[in-house]
Amino acid sequence: RGSNPDAEKLRYEHIPITEDSTLVSLASALPAALWCYCATPSAIDLVARQQGLVLLFEHAIFSTSSLESCVAQPAFICLATKDSSNLRKRAVLAIRGTASVHDVATDVRAF
Repeated sequence: RGSNPDAEKLRYEHIPITEDSTLVSLASALPAALWCYCATPSAIDLVARQQGLVLLFEHAIFSTSSLESCVAQPAFICLATKDSSNLRKRAVLAIRGTASVHDVATDVRAF
């Protein structure tokens, strides 16, 4: 901030303030970020179901395929509400951070 302490405020003043209801909705999906680190797809599905979600698919989290396919894309999971009669359906896409040497290679390739 140095000589211009208001610079950051001025930089973002044109961006509208996010509604509290939006923040609450986003916060409800935060645990999914940790589920990417579960030991098995069954473990992910178990904790997701406890939150009213079901695991639709995962990519490269438990991959036994070639190193190239593990490095080509980040690992992620996709979850959705398990009861289609819900008035408010939702889907959650959680992307795993760096958890292995393969992930480090993916990170390096992104630059």
